[in-house]
This record gives sequence, structure tokens and C-alpha cells, in this order.
Amino acid sequence: MRQCAGASESNPHIDKQIVIDMVPSGNHLKDALTLQRLWWRLLIGSYDIAVILHRNALFQLLCKAAAIGKLVGFTAPRFNLLQHAQAFSMQGNRTLQEARLLRQAGLIDRMPDRLEFHPAPEKVDERKFAGLPRDYIAINPGGGNPHAPADNKIWPAGNYIQLIKELDRPVVLLGSGDKDKEICEVIAGACGQQTINLVNRLNLHEAAQAIRQSRLYIGNDSALLYIAAALRVPLIGLYGPTPADAFLPLGGPWHQLSGKTGCSPCYSSLEGARSPMYSCLNNICMQAISTEQVLAKTRLILTSGKLA
Repeated sequence: MRQCAGASESNPHIDKQIVIDMVPSGNHLKDALTLQRLWWRLLIGSYDIAVILHRNALFQLLCKAAAIGKLVGFTAPRFNLLQHAQAFSMQGNRTLQEARLLRQAGLIDRMPDRLEFHPAPEKVDERKFAGLPRDYIAINPGGGNPHAPADNKIWPAGNYIQLIKELDRPVVLLGSGDKDKEICEVIAGACGQQTINLVNRLNLHEAAQAIRQSRLYIGNDSALLYIAAALRVPLIGLYGPTPADAFLPLGGPWHQLSGKTGCSPCYSSLEGARSPMYSCLNNICMQAISTEQVLAKTRLILTSGKLA
């Protein structure tokens, strides 16, 4: 979908990328037309195999209707048109689970040991980085996506403010969307000239460049954490509702902190938007991660220079 296209648009291993608008969009007619266009492009493409990593019956039907011969994926609830199916589990790393599916289907020869991201230099405006200080820390305080806003994955803004004030170095704030903008304006307003707020000013490739130039990346469980891991930038991942053993980026060991409470983790890919994470009114798990814990890990990384 369009909001995810930047993650793979410059991957040299991908010959063609079909980009569609977000579905569901809230407009049934628009969604129907989007899916019809996608079906047609799949049909005229005469594809042999479709890998469906999302447990979605609709995409199974779409690929079947497009006469794709072999469907590979995780079984959808109460529905299965897959020729090679595997049950999804919340046990273990999610990326490795997807890789095992591909290997068992004969589509890859070996298991990956790290993530990859291929920034496109032509999509980076170097003028945006001319005034950035040296030895800064990159932070993305936001979380979630247009499909499923996940505010409960966010470490409190007040904690970020306290952390930044304790650090004796500049901080670059990253993110996109209204929620990230709102949080980062609060943080930047409280921390003054120590912060450079680049929220909504960079595309994904430019955000990757900002992360690559940083000494350290700190963030909640979100896309930029995975970008940092793919670029081998030292990172601290902050987890609460989502289990770190399932969602920590491949390629570590990485530094991570998980808020331990009786109700966390409460997100499951098997339940999706029905997970308690989306209805919780008080993310005590994220609040349980203290500023002192993050500060201690930050100082350890900056002193040692090691990934973990």
C-alpha cells in the first residue's frame, strides 16, 4: 500500500512494485475500485506464485481470481485457499517466522540473519541535512500506522522530555503524521534548542539518512526502529503492549526495554485490531519504563559504541 511503498521501492531484488491506496479507506466504493484495479494488474501480470504474509481471506480470493497458480501464506481464520499454508504463531521472531514460511515453500535457500533497507540517494535532499549538528541522537516518539493507530505503544512525552534534558547532546526528532507532529511539538517546545524537529519534513529515505548519521536511535515499536536495525545503527527499542521477542528487529542483539506489568504484552497478531492494546485506556506498561532505565542504556551505548 502507498504508505508502505518507500520501504521497498528501491530494493534491487524487486523488479516491479504495484502500489495501491490504503484499503480499507472508509469509502466502500473507492475500496472496491482499488481492489478491482489490483485484480486486473495481477491478472494481466500472469504471476505463478503469490506470497500472502497477512492473514487476509480477501487477498487470497483476489489472487485466486487473478488465476495465480500457487498461493503461499499464513492461514486465515476459517478460510484457506492456500496451496502452501502455515499457521501463524506469536512465539518467536515474526520476521524469522515469515522466512521459515518462504523456505518451506521452496522460495528461499537460507534463513536471513538481518534486515535490509536500500536508501535511494536520488530521493534524498542533502540540503535538509546541512545544518544538523554532529553526534546527535535520533528519536521517533510516535507509533502506529494509518490502519491501526497504536497510541498505547508510545512512551510518555514527559519521559522523552526528561530524557533529552538529561542528555548532553543534540536530539533530532523524526516521524510523520498528525500524532507524531503533536507529540514532537510538545517535546521540542519543552527542550528548546537542544532538539531539531524534522517531523513531516522528510520522506522515508531522508529519515533513513537522518538515522544513519546519528550516534543512536531511540524509539517505540514502529517502522523507523526497523530502519535503524537494517542500517546497523545502535538502537534502543521501547516495548510494552507488543512482545519484544516477536517484534524486535532481526539482526541483533539489540538494546531493548520492555515495560513489565501483569497485563502486558497485550497485542497479538492473531487478534489484530481486537487486541486489548487498542482499547486500553492506560498504558501502564510503557509508563513502567523509567527515564533512568533509558538514560542508563543510552550512556552505555554512547560510551561503548556497541550495538548490544
